[in-house]
Amino acid sequence: MSGTIEEKTGLKWKTDTKKIPQAMAFQGPGMGMMWRKKYLENTQPGSLVPELIDDRMAYLILYHEKGSNPRGPISLKAVVIPRKPFGEWIREQQTKVKAERFAKG
Repeated sequence: MSGTIEEKTGLKWKTDTKKIPQAMAFQGPGMGMMWRKKYLENTQPGSLVPELIDDRMAYLILYHEKGSNPRGPISLKAVVIPRKPFGEWIREQQTKVKAERFAKG
């Protein structure tokens, strides 16, 4: 997948989101900004991030595209290797969330 991370808008994938694995279809601020600060700003344009990124849902390989300006928009390519099918992962996460139902009365 190819994308761009900008300070104000965060992550935007250039590819059709229907082709992106469901677990990674997020866009906007958040995880993309974390990738920018932690990995891409410290990696020279035209280089792979030197470590395999262990995200909660997947393993990531990030490439800081040539021509990116670390002070402006950063262009990246990402390889996403899901740890397990998204449906299975989300069911596990839902069992960790404690919820109570209150009756109106």
